[in-house]
Amino acid sequence: MLTDPVKSVPQASRETPKKDVPSLFQVLVIGALILLSFAASFLRPASAEETALPILVNKSHPLPADYDVTGFILLNTVETDLFTVKNKNTYADPEATEALLSLLADARKDGLDKWQISEAYRSVDAQQKIWDKNYQKYRNVNGLSKKKALQAVERRVAKPGCSEHHTGLAFDMTVPGKAFRLTPHAKWLATHCQDYGFIIRYTKDKEKYTGITEEPWHIRYVGIEHARKMVEENLCLEEYIEKYQNSL
Repeated sequence: MLTDPVKSVPQASRETPKKDVPSLFQVLVIGALILLSFAASFLRPASAEETALPILVNKSHPLPADYDVTGFILLNTVETDLFTVKNKNTYADPEATEALLSLLADARKDGLDKWQISEAYRSVDAQQKIWDKNYQKYRNVNGLSKKKALQAVERRVAKPGCSEHHTGLAFDMTVPGKAFRLTPHAKWLATHCQDYGFIIRYTKDKEKYTGITEEPWHIRYVGIEHARKMVEENLCLEEYIEKYQNSL
């Protein structure tokens, strides 16, 4: 006679296994660990990258000799119709370029198009040529003395090695055939650029700090957090660095 396989199994082995139910103590411990993990995500020290202040490049703070420009991208190879490039061999920082694309995409939604990048990264040698050209203009065309010509150039052109364009983080935005300061593009840029990590670097009310006359077309990438804070506190980059350089 065949044996019933079910009946042949001992009774105890056919009982439904009991599930382990965590004790109240275990539940409390697990809950505490979850809360600690959640809090740690907010209380952890910020990384150096997150807290680092934007680089300051001006007459008193030349570009560091070891500043790396090897990762810059050629702007006329960027696949987009959001901007044109005045000079085909114009390079820029890739992160700043990505932020600029987001800015221009939203500007287009507001009806503003035909943006041109007139300047971005500029080498020290290229800056020297611009400096020399302007100096000669003030000397030969305007008839200024050497001292006054130098003073005039310094108000409009950064010294070689001291230009923000050396960083690849600055862009001169224009609209071909128009005076940029009179365009709706200039107004939109001044109103919204901080939401994309940019600031209008040289404004009329901050000339005594920057040493450069007003340039509504010159935007500088500093990151969204810093840009918004600078606008909220009405600080130019020089003031911002001075205020926060010892607090991070």
